[in-house]
Order: sequence, then structure tokens, then C-alpha cells
Amino acid sequence: MGIYVTARKIEENEEYVVYACGNSPERLYTAFKIDKAALEYGLTDPQSHIAVKDLVTVLYTDHKCCWIAILGKILSYHKDNNTFPDKMSKES
Repeated sequence: MGIYVTARKIEENEEYVVYACGNSPERLYTAFKIDKAALEYGLTDPQSHIAVKDLVTVLYTDHKCCWIAILGKILSYHKDNNTFPDKMSKES
């Protein structure tokens, strides 16, 4: 059985970026916030080991694993492009 997760950026400022995610664009039932300072520290210091709990705050959720499934893809995009995507999806 495969999964599909989609995320949409709903807010961004100097301190954080907030995404809503779910299993379809019409069902975005989880929201999480990425701390930009923690992320930049983790990207600039190769010896750092940033815990996900220090990087991400789950704001609300109806499904625990949804945000976990898409987080890596968002962070990879950010690392490659130095910006956060407006939309992102993942199938597996």
C-alpha cells in the first residue's frame, strides 16, 4: 500500500515557516512550524545534530505521521534552493 502526502506553505517570516499537510490538497489536516534559526545552525555546522523536536513544532494534527513523511523533502528542497517551497508532495 502506498502513501501520498502533500504540503502547502501557509505562513513564512524571518523566524519560521508554517506548512499544512495531508493526504490530498483538500484535506490538509496537520500543521507544523519549522524554526529557521535551528535549521540554519544545523546546515552550517556539519558536526551539529539537531533533534527534530528542536526544529519542528506540530501546531495541530489529526494524523501523526503526515508531517514526518514530507519534512525531509521540504528540508532537502530548502538545502538545494535556499528557499522553502510553496507546495511539495511525496508518494511512496
